[in-house]
Amino acid sequence: MTVIIGIAQDGLATLAGDSAETDWRGNQVLIAEEKVFRFGDVLVGTSGSPRVAQLIRFKMKAPELGDADPLAYLVKDFIPKVRKCLAENSKHSANKSESEVDGVLLVGCRGRVFEIDSYLSVSEPIWGYAAIGIGAPVALGALYATRHLENVPRRIELAMEAAERHRIGVMRPFVSITESRADQPEPAPERELVSTR
Repeated sequence: MTVIIGIAQDGLATLAGDSAETDWRGNQVLIAEEKVFRFGDVLVGTSGSPRVAQLIRFKMKAPELGDADPLAYLVKDFIPKVRKCLAENSKHSANKSESEVDGVLLVGCRGRVFEIDSYLSVSEPIWGYAAIGIGAPVALGALYATRHLENVPRRIELAMEAAERHRIGVMRPFVSITESRADQPEPAPERELVSTR
């Protein structure tokens, strides 16, 4: 269980995620592995099985974005590589089709945010923000309520805190990453360690 949020604002995409992991028995732990990360030319956030994130992050080679349209890149280059990587490195349960994965992704690319569902279909919300995971309904409400705020870090903070307060399975520390402008170095992920519960 988790919450991952994405905001497209001011020509940059920002993703943020919590650090909770819950197993099938309901046990919850804080994990050191970040659920949002840089992957080649895009930002990726994952909800669902940690195995999906681990295979994408450590086993798959990121396809080159070049000057492709981000949606076309995701559909033609990124998704086929994800599908191939998962097929080669994981076993599907008898209840899963080969086209279904145990997770949902948010991808930030060139100032846009995309959701990739468990069937690897890509969608781009027109309002410039998205959320996945158990905390998504609460986070989406907070993102809507803060849509007029110019301060992206504050919007992230409010949405993540709302999800943590109202959904079991969402816990600090929160990690956020933002795309870099071409002339700036890549910033390190920001991790907030203090809980206000």
